[in-house]
Amino acid sequence: MEKKNELLIRAYLVMLSFVVFAAVIMWKVFVISVVEGDEWREKGNKYVKWVDIEATRGSILSEDGHVWSTSSQFFEIRIDPVAPSKRDFENQIDSLCVYLERYADGVKSRSEWRSLLAGKRRAYELRKEKGSRNILLAKKANYDLYRKFKSFPLLRKGSNKGGLKVDRFAERVRPFNQMAARTIGDYRETADKTGIEGFWNKELAGETTKQLKKKVAGGVWIPVFDIADDEIKKGSDIITTLDVDVQDIVHTELLEAVQYQEAEGGTAVVMEVETGAIMAMSNLQKKKDGTYADVKNHAIGTRTEPGSTFKLATIMALIDEGHVNLDSKVDIKWGVKNFYGEVMRDDHKPSNSIIDLKTAFSTSSNVGIATYADVAYGKKNDWKNFYNKLEALRLTQRTGVAIVGEPKPFIKNPSDVDNWYRTSVPWMAHGYELEVTPLQTLTLYNTVANDGTMMRPYLVKEIINPDGTIRKIKPEVLKSSIVKGETIRQVKECLEEVVISGTGKKLKSDKYDFAGKTGTSRVNYFRPEELPEYNASFVGYFPADNPKYSIIVMLYNPKKSFYGSTAAGPVFRSITDRIYAIKPGLQKSINEKEIQDVNHLPKVAMGNGNDFDKVFDYVGIDYKKEVKANWIVAKANTDRMLVDKQKIKMKEVPDVRNMGLRDALYVLENLGLNVKIYGSGKVGKQSLMPGSTITGQEIEIYLN
Repeated sequence: MEKKNELLIRAYLVMLSFVVFAAVIMWKVFVISVVEGDEWREKGNKYVKWVDIEATRGSILSEDGHVWSTSSQFFEIRIDPVAPSKRDFENQIDSLCVYLERYADGVKSRSEWRSLLAGKRRAYELRKEKGSRNILLAKKANYDLYRKFKSFPLLRKGSNKGGLKVDRFAERVRPFNQMAARTIGDYRETADKTGIEGFWNKELAGETTKQLKKKVAGGVWIPVFDIADDEIKKGSDIITTLDVDVQDIVHTELLEAVQYQEAEGGTAVVMEVETGAIMAMSNLQKKKDGTYADVKNHAIGTRTEPGSTFKLATIMALIDEGHVNLDSKVDIKWGVKNFYGEVMRDDHKPSNSIIDLKTAFSTSSNVGIATYADVAYGKKNDWKNFYNKLEALRLTQRTGVAIVGEPKPFIKNPSDVDNWYRTSVPWMAHGYELEVTPLQTLTLYNTVANDGTMMRPYLVKEIINPDGTIRKIKPEVLKSSIVKGETIRQVKECLEEVVISGTGKKLKSDKYDFAGKTGTSRVNYFRPEELPEYNASFVGYFPADNPKYSIIVMLYNPKKSFYGSTAAGPVFRSITDRIYAIKPGLQKSINEKEIQDVNHLPKVAMGNGNDFDKVFDYVGIDYKKEVKANWIVAKANTDRMLVDKQKIKMKEVPDVRNMGLRDALYVLENLGLNVKIYGSGKVGKQSLMPGSTITGQEIEIYLN
């Protein structure tokens, strides 16, 4: 019994000792982790720490797969000559130096490399040198060169036994250099995040990983484990809407224009009408050395008074609310008019004082458009109606394009009594006392081209995730039926007239039709003592009858010519010419239309009988001639023309509608009428009723 008790006591003592020992350990763990935790962690972090390693940033690609921006991996390679054993160092140093002579940075012979490495090792062994033991072998090695270094004698033993020290880093590479540079943008921790790189940074950056690094002599932090063995994560790739070929055209033409014009800068954007996809966006800014670079995104971020291109918004508001139509007349006072004590002038001297809306718009009459707006919205009770209509056109809001830096438009609100004047309506009507960006202006014109459906401009169409899944970004409708269909029809006619007979008539093409508006705005009009500075612009779309692309071009302070028609217009035309040349589908649609137009019989036409005979015979149109007469009327009847006599009496005003200009002038002037002409094409309207008595009066004919 006593022996049993003795054994139990011994067991209890052993157990108690274990309990006490465990309690002491737990107490020390508590003290170290909680009481002294911060102190020990601080000491530990001096030599070993976990650091965030960014994923390989995703690439930004064009719509057909060309690389706009991508990350290239580089490696900084060093050697610690003290790390290898004495035996390994002496046996392999000569072989290593043979490779270093060929592949390492700098110009050193194998003997010089041996002297450097052996000398550094000896100095540390004798404690004659302090600081970093690592000697730089390659500062920016690509992956292939990095793999070569890993296979060299001594270095192939790795970090601990061979002294190999490697740090990986990535650099962003842009194969197209300045082309679309600001649109693609930058992402740097210490700088502004711009363009697609900035807006889509989360997707491009991917997930960060942790890497353990240790501190070695000289204060250098190096990876504990071989970096090549790490799983390198990757961010998502971005597929943009940018077309490399179109972007090249836009960049080249804009650069040539700003250089020739010695402009402060310029911007040009090409957008797909149906979707709002931005196919090209170029921005150039003059640097101090006189060269130009894509360093500021004017299209997205530069808000200016647009001038005459804003007249489109004004006539859309006026027509849609029923205040005017294309035939509405206005007295422009020969291009000079006083509005509430302020004088407004047209840029060009008009040929008539009384004109219609289409003429006022196509000839860019400031006085004309301002007068229409003042009559409709100039009274105090109507000011808010004007603002509300501009708001309904979405001109008070951002487009919401997914890129950094778009400001909100500045559109004056009559509720802001401190900044609203009686002159605000007429001046806003022709593009002053308000500010918009080029892209915001283009979005409105694109809406007209798209038959009233406003699309959100966009630059990114797909995101390809690291796991291979694809997120598609679809076109987005901002507002459908922004105005009535009849309004769209009338403003399209006005935009086409600009190129047919207005300020853009010298830009006409014989291959395709386009529509648009010139714009010329003085920047420093509030400082009359200074030399005037202007912005010149042209915005429109093509082909006119079936729009595929909308385009805006703006030059800032051009020196040789400041009108939109002569500075920005030619750039627009050059861009459309070159797009027409490289887009086979576009050529096909236009050519088919031309064939259809040739084969399509006109509904009705009037003119000289002999001329019609020649035309019908030449183009092979079948016709049935009922009479023989000097003046005839030809009407379509299924697949051939019926030709009948057109009666013209000496004392009566004839019906010259559907006649060509030459024939109409011949007939009317021979009857003693004084003829005034508006527009181009065939006669659509005449001011005197057919059949009324001729007394030598004036007749106006309107061509369509």
